[in-house]
Amino acid sequence: MLPDQQFDAFYMYDDTGNPRWVVGSNGPFAASSTVPMVQSTGFCPLCAYVAYTTQPAGDFTVKYSNATQGHLTTAITLSAPLSGAWNIDQPIMRLTGSPTCP
Repeated sequence: MLPDQQFDAFYMYDDTGNPRWVVGSNGPFAASSTVPMVQSTGFCPLCAYVAYTTQPAGDFTVKYSNATQGHLTTAITLSAPLSGAWNIDQPIMRLTGSPTCP
């Protein structure tokens, strides 16, 4: 995260067990924010060229109650032709580094 931008990437598995990425960004970074996530297609270093595209995949919300603790909620669902979802609602805690969040 930067003062003017928050970028997040989630690595998950689809319903067939294949690894997938969803990414999103929002700004500025805040103690409470909802970030819209997208899934992308098109880039493959060993494949024939296909144009890069994105599709909405849901969002995630993070709310920090203080500099070391907070809450994370995700509502991520992959778009066709993929299938799978990652939906959680749980507390989070800083594990490393000194707290610099507002």
